[in-house]
Amino acid sequence: MSRRGLNGRSVAALGNPLGTPLLVLNETLLGVETADLFNGPCPYGIRVLRCWGVMLTAGTSSDTCVLQRVRAGTTADITDTANLSALSDTDAFEFSQYNNDNWTINKGDTLQAVTAGGGTSTDTVELYVEYCRVES
Repeated sequence: MSRRGLNGRSVAALGNPLGTPLLVLNETLLGVETADLFNGPCPYGIRVLRCWGVMLTAGTSSDTCVLQRVRAGTTADITDTANLSALSDTDAFEFSQYNNDNWTINKGDTLQAVTAGGGTSTDTVELYVEYCRVES
């Protein structure tokens, strides 16, 4: 790669119309958990493009999941809150709304996934977050 970055052929091979490689984080979440997806503050700026999950156990009463940004001690939802209570083991779900005021995560912000509800100590959700790097 030259100092100019990826050439057009390389970007086209990635199948990415944005011109920036897309990356995916994944995290296994318990029934009641708040998890930092970078194990702490983000090491670089990102933009959340899509988030989905796969159930590892059946949902129980009032199980939910949401993706959040924490900036300067203030928490803001990036996605709507997904209702997992009626989902079966191996069901997949995707968030239906993304808040464009909060989906950019600056370097040093924290990207969190929060599961809540029925309360279990077993792995409940395998969450995937597709993102691209941005300047922050």
